[in-house]
Amino acid sequence: MQSSAFWSAPAIAGTVAACGLYIILIMMLMCIIMYSKQRKKAYLYMVITFVFIMTYEGLNIHFAFNVSPHATDYPEWARWLRVLSFLLMNASIYQLYRRMNRIGYLLLTSMILLLFIPIVSTVLPLGGTGWQDLYLDIYQIAIVYIGLSVLAPRIGQRGKYVAGISVYLFYIVIEMIARYTHMDVSWLQAGSLLLPLVYYTVVFFILFERIIELMQSIYRSSITDGLTNLYNRRFFTKQLQKYIDQGIKVSVIFCDIDNFKNLNDTQGHAKADLVLKQVAAIMEEEIYGMGITGRYGAKNLSRWSLINVPK
Repeated sequence: MQSSAFWSAPAIAGTVAACGLYIILIMMLMCIIMYSKQRKKAYLYMVITFVFIMTYEGLNIHFAFNVSPHATDYPEWARWLRVLSFLLMNASIYQLYRRMNRIGYLLLTSMILLLFIPIVSTVLPLGGTGWQDLYLDIYQIAIVYIGLSVLAPRIGQRGKYVAGISVYLFYIVIEMIARYTHMDVSWLQAGSLLLPLVYYTVVFFILFERIIELMQSIYRSSITDGLTNLYNRRFFTKQLQKYIDQGIKVSVIFCDIDNFKNLNDTQGHAKADLVLKQVAAIMEEEIYGMGITGRYGAKNLSRWSLINVPK
C-alpha cells in the first residue's frame, strides 16, 4: 500500500511529467533548428507532434498538482491528443529516413480520420457511450502493428525503433489492465508514469543519432567527389596548404589516365565512370596509411603522401 501511495503521489506524477516535458522541449528545439537549415518535412511534423505532447504533458502536470476540490475533471480529449501524437510520431520517424509516397499519405490521412470517430460520437448518438476507450486501445495497437510490420523494416535504426514502440505497447497494455480491471497496484501506477518517459528517451536517441548521421553525410559530401568517393579538389588543396603552412615536407603525385577521352567517346560515360571508380579504389588501397588520395580534375586523379622530416 505504501508503494502504491508513493506512485500515486502528486509530486511524483508531476515530476515525471515535467521530465517528459523537458525531453520533448529539447527535441522540439533540435527539430526547429534542423528544419530552419534543411526544410525537411519530418522535422516540421515532429515539431507539431511535440506541441501536442507538450500540451498533453502540461495537462498532466496541472492535474497532478491541482488538488483543489473545485478542480475540473481530466478532459477526455487529452487522451485523444496523446493517441494522435503517437500516430504522428511514428510517421515523423519514418520520414526521417524515407519520403512518404502517395500511398503513405493516404494511409496517414485514413488513420487520422478514423481517430475522429470517438470524438464525433460524443456529439452524435453513435452507438452510445463506453466503447470509445476500447476503440482507442485497439487503434493504438493497430499503430503498433503498422509500425512493426511496415515502418520498422524501412528505417535505419530498426533496433531502437522496435524497442521504443515495444515500450509504448507495454504502456498500452498496462493502461488497459488498470482501466478494465480497476486494479490499484504499484507496478501498474509505476508503469503508467515511467513508460512514456522511457519512450520519449528512445525517440530522443533515434532523433539525435539520425541528425548526426545526416550532418556527417552532408560534411562528407562537401569534401569528397560524388563518383569516386575520393577527396575533392577543394579539400585536397586545403589539406596540402595546411601542411605547407606548418613547414611539413610533402610529396604530391599527379596521375592521368591514358586514352580516357577515347574510352569515354567510344564506350560511353557508364564505362568511363566504372574505370574511374576502379582506378580510385586501386589508388586508395596503395596509398592507405601513407597519405590521402583526391580527384583533382574532371579526368585526373591525384594523390599526395605526407613525409615525416627527421629532426
